[in-house]
Amino acid sequence: MAQISGNRLRGIGILTDKGVQIGQLRDFMIDENNGKVLALSVKLAKGVTLQGLQKDESGSPLIPFSAVLAMRDYIVVNERALAIQMAKVPQTLPVQPAAAVAPPPKPAEGQPGEQPKQ
Repeated sequence: MAQISGNRLRGIGILTDKGVQIGQLRDFMIDENNGKVLALSVKLAKGVTLQGLQKDESGSPLIPFSAVLAMRDYIVVNERALAIQMAKVPQTLPVQPAAAVAPPPKPAEGQPGEQPKQ
């Protein structure tokens, strides 16, 4: 197994296997029990959003290490595996009270603001 220094990888570019630039490596998430890399913390490139991924304490998205295909001059991640991970995280939508989404009541005939019938 080849060995790579973590310091050498910090700031390295992250691309998908389709050639889309995602950003740069900020940090690693490592399992304390077995030492395996769990995820990569990413500083996103301008204009890139990764909705649905878990985030670290600084708010940076975490790419699961299982999506990584290669590490050399760049870190290459499998775009399909990344899309699957993004779909797995449940999306929570804000709940609006029923009164906020109900249509306003129609004014009764003869009340101000009503247009006269012709």
